[in-house]
Amino acid sequence: MMGLTQTTPKKIIAAKLRYLAGLSLGVLAKLMYKTLSSQLVITQEHYQNPQQQVIYGMWHNRILVSVVTYIEYMQSIKANKSLYVLTSASKDGELIAGMMKVVGIKTIRGSSHKKAKAAGLEIYRTLKTGKDICITPDGPKGPIYQLKPGLIQIAAKTQVPILPIKVEYADYWELPTWDKFKIPKPFSKVKVTYGELQWVPSDYDEPVETQKLTQSLSD
Repeated sequence: MMGLTQTTPKKIIAAKLRYLAGLSLGVLAKLMYKTLSSQLVITQEHYQNPQQQVIYGMWHNRILVSVVTYIEYMQSIKANKSLYVLTSASKDGELIAGMMKVVGIKTIRGSSHKKAKAAGLEIYRTLKTGKDICITPDGPKGPIYQLKPGLIQIAAKTQVPILPIKVEYADYWELPTWDKFKIPKPFSKVKVTYGELQWVPSDYDEPVETQKLTQSLSD
């Protein structure tokens, strides 16, 4: 018991510090984005039905710019919707939760490695209320650019389409992480494409749908 009272406050403080670091990262990301020569490409169908419920998908190492462009995307299509992002239940999840808070995005904590069942139930509950969610299909630990089955399974079961977000950097720094996390260099060119919706049938062919989504997300 004595050990528990000693370690618990430390863990709480550490989690709060990571969350605050995430808030700082989110602010820096917004400032950094303003220096970029950015091009936002939005497929016409999003203007035609801006309130269409979707599941956003993007590679884990592109999430920094993806979340910053979300506000601009909502303004462009004249929509006002709530978005929830699936983040890891690990320590890194606190960091991402803080970053999302800056751009008004809520988080669902959990992953394929930890608290997966609870996170899965929360995802379905969130979608049933008509809200959008966002999943990085190769996260939280990779392998890089390899889709896990979860995103396609959820789209098939709920019949909510996937909206792939493709991010292309002209020049960037690459971190020594499993996903080779990419940070665009100031004043460089960035192109962000909100692509065509991918509707996954309930009796889907997994290799076909996986290949289709991979192509939509890749450079």
